[in-house]
Amino acid sequence: MNVKSKIETEIQEKLAPSIQDAGLQASIADEVVWHGVGLHSGEQMTCSLIPANEDTGLVFCRTDLPNKPTIPALAEYVVCTDRSTTLAKGAASVATVEHILAALYGAGIDNARIEINGPEVPILDGSAAPFYQAIQKVGLQHYKKPKKRLSIDREIEISTQDGKQFMRLLPSATFSLEATIDFNSQVLPETTVRFLTGDSFERELAPARTFVFLHELHWLIHQGLVKGGSLENAVVFIENKPEELTLQELSVFFNSGPLKVNGKPILNPEPLRFSNEAARHKLLDILGDLALCGYRLNGNLMALRPGHALNVAFAKKIREIYAHE
Repeated sequence: MNVKSKIETEIQEKLAPSIQDAGLQASIADEVVWHGVGLHSGEQMTCSLIPANEDTGLVFCRTDLPNKPTIPALAEYVVCTDRSTTLAKGAASVATVEHILAALYGAGIDNARIEINGPEVPILDGSAAPFYQAIQKVGLQHYKKPKKRLSIDREIEISTQDGKQFMRLLPSATFSLEATIDFNSQVLPETTVRFLTGDSFERELAPARTFVFLHELHWLIHQGLVKGGSLENAVVFIENKPEELTLQELSVFFNSGPLKVNGKPILNPEPLRFSNEAARHKLLDILGDLALCGYRLNGNLMALRPGHALNVAFAKKIREIYAHE
């Protein structure tokens, strides 16, 4: 690469939008395949991303079921938001869709068929990075039709009955996210994180991993959840020093060697990818769940204590407001 090309490349990287957007609808240029375990089901699955024509939207397909039923990635098909987002149509369902949807939104993909031979999208490393990086390697193909864009023309807000959680979207010519997490925790203090136009999705949000508190794991395990969980696909925060018996049980569950706390804030042997990784992951989840609107959004979104239930309820509200406009 000559000096001029290098300088031009560096300039383009600095000017690159946070969410890739060429103005025209896009799909992936070639098929991409991932193999991995489902976080909650514990089942080994194969997930393939297939190019799709313009105006197809994002569609999940259960290839292991008779007639290979499909489920549109739209908010009205959400049936569960307990620890992840699950879509269903008829007898077919797909769980933990939020990370791959965030990667698709971040990569600027509007149309794709997501084929999976089981009930849950593989968790991979707990973030959107493996999805996004694989998409980047094969690149995109663009169509002649413009992206389906929704420019918010009014303030939209939703909150829980106790007012402790809310989301508010304000009109704007650009797209931005801001979220505040607050778990009343010393190890994971109240944190606000922002993602603005001009920020890099690949650097700032995609690597942020899903997380859980150590004291929650015993309950989750006995509820039949996180069967595929491990220290390789989730960050485990330690609020209080656990009993030795708990650590022994978890070492068996994780199929790992002896687990040691040693005053660390997390159980994982490797450090956090960001000091505010948990808050960044919440933004990642918001982006994945808001992809269920079916539009590229223009607006400034603010969220307090967000979660999948609130995210999806907000996506549904947006679709209801603009359904006939």
